[in-house]
Amino acid sequence: MDNELDLDDIIYLTDENDNDIAFEFIDVIEYEDENYIALLPADSDSNDGNAVVILKMVEDIDGDYYDSIEDKELEDTLFEIFKKKFKNDFNF
Repeated sequence: MDNELDLDDIIYLTDENDNDIAFEFIDVIEYEDENYIALLPADSDSNDGNAVVILKMVEDIDGDYYDSIEDKELEDTLFEIFKKKFKNDFNF
């Protein structure tokens, strides 16, 4: 994994306090006909795989957005998929 951030790979999300937070796009995970996005906070150590955030990609008539995953089992499954795919790129 390249430690230099490319501005095209930066996604800004707004938290509950209306603060913009920069994330580095890592990957899209396809699981059971759904897409999930793996992001790494742009200000974190780029080798810290435990800082990865995985969100569900949602499309609707108002546009596309990312949603948190409420199901802990699903979240764990997606993180295991991510860990297998990037086992040589991150410290878990």
